[in-house]
Parts: sequence; structure tokens; C-alpha cells
Amino acid sequence: MLSRSPASSNYPATDWTPANLNCLKTENFTYTADRDLDLTVTSMNFANTLRIHTSERSHLVGVSDPSTAWLKEVRLAQAEGFESVVLFALDQMCLVGYSLPLPTGMHRSARLG
Repeated sequence: MLSRSPASSNYPATDWTPANLNCLKTENFTYTADRDLDLTVTSMNFANTLRIHTSERSHLVGVSDPSTAWLKEVRLAQAEGFESVVLFALDQMCLVGYSLPLPTGMHRSARLG
């Protein structure tokens, strides 16, 4: 079994510093699709090692079907105190029929059939 962890090699640590960036945006589309919120949080918090404050960070969340934990990922990023949380969706908002504003309660997702 392969061990998966957030790929720190994707960050050019010598260039992506608080002195060079106004805002660092992270994303975890694979972890969202795999329903792995633990790796999502680990990836979000990797920027701590770069000493980039949460108020100078943003998180991009891929909106997907109700069986993934994308809405929980939004709430986790908001709880971290990020400057913003950005939703990325092609047509899922329309196809699935999500209503706005998004619900604030913690619900469990499930896929039947």
C-alpha cells in the first residue's frame, strides 16, 4: 500500500514566502474526491511550515456530488481562519441542485445505489 501525504514538493519554498506572497491558495481535489479530510487538513496546514499566517491564505474547494465531503472541507477551511474559501464548480451547482446559501450544519454524506 502506498503512503500518501501532502506533496510539499509542489511548493517552491524559497520563492513562496510571506515576503513574496500576498495570499497563498491551497487545494486538495484528490483528497476531496477520496473523502480524506485528514489529508485535506494536513495539506491546508502545510503552509504553517512556510510561516504564512492563516489570514494570508485561501483554500480552493472542488464542489462535487453530495457523496463527497466538500462542504465539510469548506467549514474546515473557514475554521482555520483563512482569508477566503473559494468554491470551484463546473456545473455541479446546477446539476445537483444545491441551494444557496449553503447549509451551515454538519451533515453526513452517503451514496446509495
